[in-house]
Amino acid sequence: MLGGGVHLIDLILWLVGQTPKTVYASGNRISTKRTDFKYNDYVSATLQFPSTLVANIVANFGIVQPHQHVLRVFGTHATFYYDDAGPRIHTTRELSVGSRSIELNPLPQSKGQRIPEFVNGILTDSDMNEHTQEIFDTISICVACDKAVRSGKKIEVMYV
Repeated sequence: MLGGGVHLIDLILWLVGQTPKTVYASGNRISTKRTDFKYNDYVSATLQFPSTLVANIVANFGIVQPHQHVLRVFGTHATFYYDDAGPRIHTTRELSVGSRSIELNPLPQSKGQRIPEFVNGILTDSDMNEHTQEIFDTISICVACDKAVRSGKKIEVMYV
């Protein structure tokens, strides 16, 4: 989770404005079994929040497609998807209606555009203190996910 899942965990925390109490996760090494890669190539984690909200985060390194982060937000009035087909929203269960595309480009256009801003933030210590606890919360959740994979049990997140 600290490799591929960290970005989605960070996004979920930002979207829901709360941190999970517990996590359960499982994983495997099917696609990397005979390689030097020593970590799971697939991890699925269920995060349980105090509000009863549940989020499922999947980190899948064995997938055959270009690198991407998929987000699906399910609600009673709408369902939002963001994947390689672009952002779209469903507002009805009627098959004949389908989804409506959302004409927004993700910003920035590439990961490289954020590097100068990130490096400058480290060098000048700007903006880092404001978000330090959020960063530690995200890391704490990832560590709990990895512990849950190893133990096969639901783990309470120990925040630092």
